[in-house]
This record gives sequence, C-alpha cells and structure tokens, in this order.
Amino acid sequence: MRQIVNRRGFTLIEIIVTLVLMMIIMAVVAVGFTHSSPTAKLRAAVRELAATMRYLKNMAQLKGQEQILTVDMDNGLIVYSNRTKSLPKGVNVVINDPNEGELTRGKWTVTFYSEGGSTGGEIKLFNGKHSFLVTIDPVVGSVITKNKE
Repeated sequence: MRQIVNRRGFTLIEIIVTLVLMMIIMAVVAVGFTHSSPTAKLRAAVRELAATMRYLKNMAQLKGQEQILTVDMDNGLIVYSNRTKSLPKGVNVVINDPNEGELTRGKWTVTFYSEGGSTGGEIKLFNGKHSFLVTIDPVVGSVITKNKE
C-alpha cells in the first residue's frame, strides 16, 4: 500500500506561532511609536507637572511649611524640593502670572501654602501642534489641566 500525504493547509501550531509573533511585533512597534510621539511627550510633561504641583500642595499642608516650585523657562527645567526635572525637547513654556502678566523668559515660582492656597497662575505647555494649560487656583491651591487644541 502506498501512503498519500496531502498537505494543502497549515497546522494549528503553525498558525498559533505566526499569530504570537505578529502580536509581539505589533506590541513593540506600538510602544516605540507612542513613546517617540511629540504629542505623547507633551501630554506626559503636563501630567508630570500637574502631579508634582499636587504633591507640593499636599506636602505644604502635611508639613505645615510652604513648598515652592520654580519653572526655568530659559532652560526648560522644573525645580522643587532639591529636585530638578527637564522638560522634553520641543516643549515650550509660557507663564501667565496674576501680578506680572505673560512671561516667556527667566524663572517663575509658585508657592503652595500650609493653609492650602497658593500664589496661583497658569502654565501653558505647548509644542508646534498642541497646547495644554495648567491652572493653579490661588484660593484652594487646586491644579487643573486643560487641552487647548
């Protein structure tokens, strides 16, 4: 007797291996694309800045001491509690100070008081296409972010 081998399709194992490889490749590409996007970097910078300010507000209330955040617009730095963070390349800053108006150069500070308030102000972070506004309420010290597209 002669045995006839008929292979017209793929085995289940071959299909599963192919699908797993495709999923791994897609995941790697998606993660790499997301982290390199200028808009994603801008959004991450806005989230980090807002979280830092909320942290400083809470620390001021917990410790009973003023907490200060400094924005160095010339060098793209955020300085607080002996820490320095750099803004991503391509992210620009404009400050709207309640007393001094619009600032595009130099250093600007916001102080969070132990009673919960702050000196207030608005920080606009933007790149070529998108902009976000981070507002600090002077009365209660709350931090609000808005997409200004």
